Amino acid sequence: MSARWPKLWRRAAFPMPAPGPRIRPRHGPPRENRPVDAEMLAQMGCALRLSPTPPPDKTRAELADMMARREDIKAMMRAENNRLKQARLACVTYGEK
Repeated sequence: MSARWPKLWRRAAFPMPAPGPRIRPRHGPPRENRPVDAEMLAQMGCALRLSPTPPPDKTRAELADMMARREDIKAMMRAENNRLKQARLACVTYGEK
């Protein structure tokens, strides 16, 4: 096997992209397209007759906060139970059967 074989295989497996406009996926669309996108979205909103979503009422916001806190506590309890199962010291595993 020659030293050129890996290079030839790589070129066959991963061909170079065709010349043409390049897209910058990490940086998003070029800045000059953003006003066009905003205008298009505004026209779509008018065509679909969308109404703005009202903010959640106080009760629902409080409920969402409590549910998020509950999920945090459940995750902490799961983590502590997993740690307890791995504990080796008798003072930590006291009460375990």
